[in-house]
Amino acid sequence: ITFDTTGVVRARNQINIVPQVSGRVINVHESFFEGGSFNKDDILFEIEPRDYQLDVKRLDAEVARALTALELAAAESEAAQAEWKQLNGEDEVPGLVARKPQLNEAKANLQAALALLEDANLNLERTKYALPFSGRVISSNVSIGQYVMAGQSYGVVFDSGSLEVSASLVDQQLEWLLDAEVLDINISVTFMGKRQH
Repeated sequence: ITFDTTGVVRARNQINIVPQVSGRVINVHESFFEGGSFNKDDILFEIEPRDYQLDVKRLDAEVARALTALELAAAESEAAQAEWKQLNGEDEVPGLVARKPQLNEAKANLQAALALLEDANLNLERTKYALPFSGRVISSNVSIGQYVMAGQSYGVVFDSGSLEVSASLVDQQLEWLLDAEVLDINISVTFMGKRQH
């Protein structure tokens, strides 16, 4: 049994192009325009990274400073405990004498500095906007020199792997499809004068 029908090709989902960081656009992919196509992990556009690079350097220095403060607090704690043991023998060293609060504060400051550095590195990575799939551009409002804001939409794309064909069938055709042991569906498309199957 063979029959023909017509249908519409649709993307299952459309994705808004929303940068996670703000800045001036310094580079745009050559195919990032309406109707253009791109591959998985292609950089669709790039935001000026200099501010984010400086943030990473500054926070690198903060981590070094916090690490030095931790080492100093640990040395002072050891010295205080050694002095206590000389004067008091094997008696338990009180937490304040052992400078445990200062040591814990230095550890917490180091963890906070490391978290800020990780966040700054993540923001630096986000200056290069890419998607984890190959797709097509429905609309694009990004051009070199433009200032983009984090959280704002600058275009719409869809995943080429999420296309669906919606076709109408009469009841008898649907029944044949559901009952078929061997099912062969051929989709033919004419695009830009070329017929594809």
